[in-house]
Amino acid sequence: MKIKILTFNWHEPYLCLLSRLKHDFLVVEPEIASGHLRRWDKNMRPIPDNFTLISMAKAHKKLEEGTIDCIIAHNVKYLITVQKYSH
Repeated sequence: MKIKILTFNWHEPYLCLLSRLKHDFLVVEPEIASGHLRRWDKNMRPIPDNFTLISMAKAHKKLEEGTIDCIIAHNVKYLITVQKYSH
């Protein structure tokens, strides 16, 4: 059974290893400075086929809809960002 996993765009090599799980990943390109997003670095790794890059606003919408099965936060900042969606 495929699950939907929300994660954040950090550590492309690590995320590409996770893609081997064959689940569907929604990858937030987070804002790292006002108006500046942390975009996927295609020089590091190509975007896996089972990844969809999304905004934080779209991630919140998906979380509110209950369509996310699992969240992988890479640091405390993003853990705090999604903590209200814990069940």
